[in-house]
Amino acid sequence: MTTREQAHELTDRALALAAMCGVVFSGEDPDAIGAALASTMATFLHGHKIVDDPRGEHEMREAILEQWIKTVRDLVLIYDKPMGPPQ
Repeated sequence: MTTREQAHELTDRALALAAMCGVVFSGEDPDAIGAALASTMATFLHGHKIVDDPRGEHEMREAILEQWIKTVRDLVLIYDKPMGPPQ
């Protein structure tokens, strides 16, 4: 499988997971959703380990969190863009 095919597969899986989360979160209070997402992100970050290097592990987790925040901000900008007229 090529890198492009892998990227498409990963994108498809990520969109499917996001859609499933949308179903789970549907009708839930935004505060509850935020707490669930925070707990999930903490679990995600906790899974990134560097054996015998706690400082490097902390720095890596910080970098991952910063990138995640940037990605979330970028997605919000995309979602906030008005839809053009139907074609």
